[in-house]
Amino acid sequence: MTHPLRMRLREGQRHHAAVGGAEAGLQAIDAEVVVFCGVRVLTASGTALSVLASVLWIVVIINAFNFLDNMDGLSAGVAAICAAALLGAAASMGQLF
Repeated sequence: MTHPLRMRLREGQRHHAAVGGAEAGLQAIDAEVVVFCGVRVLTASGTALSVLASVLWIVVIINAFNFLDNMDGLSAGVAAICAAALLGAAASMGQLF
C-alpha cells in the first residue's frame, strides 16, 4: 500500500506539470501577440522563419527571467542592465524609434 504523503506528492507533481504546460501555452500566446503587433527578430529571412524565431526567442527569454526570479531584485537588475545594453546598441545604429 502506498503511503498517503507519497500519494500527495505524486498528485502535486501532476498538478505542477499541468500548470507548467498551461504556463508555456500562455507564454506562447503572449509571444504571438507581440509578433502580430510587428515585433520580429529576423526580417530578411522570410516571414515564416521570422515569426518562428521571434516566438521562440520571446518564450526562451520569459523562461530565463522566471528562472532568475528566485532572488529579490535579481530579475529587475538583470532586466535593467539588458535594457541599457540594447538601448546603447540601438542608439549606436541610429534605431531609437
